[in-house]
Amino acid sequence: MYGWLDRSKYAPRLIYGHNMTNAFLGGLSLAEADPEGIGLPFHRKYLDQKTVREEMIRRDPVIFSNYPGDRPHCFVLVEVLSYAYLYRLTGKKEYLDALKGGWEIYRRYYKHTGGLTAICEEDGPYYPGTRYLEKG
Repeated sequence: MYGWLDRSKYAPRLIYGHNMTNAFLGGLSLAEADPEGIGLPFHRKYLDQKTVREEMIRRDPVIFSNYPGDRPHCFVLVEVLSYAYLYRLTGKKEYLDALKGGWEIYRRYYKHTGGLTAICEEDGPYYPGTRYLEKG
């Protein structure tokens, strides 16, 4: 399907910013299994978000609470994980730096003692260090 999507004239319209993280790991997993295939070129062409990567490298924690799109979302962690794939696939230091920065932001501002994650997609934004938990 990634090959079809890459060739489709609709690809730029189908991959809408706030939901695009759903495609990160699938394409990059394919790229690890088949480095000559479509996974990595597709990711770099349509999904790689330079602004997010740069903010993670700078360790700006607001990138988690004001994630591009229409709301903050825990899927920003998928973006952090995608930098591990991208670093393994390309060896580019910028991906390693973004991975380290994103992980540091997560651990410092969005992870509770005991491991619970405090990144919500509704009723936000939840700014760095607020560690909001919904009352049940």
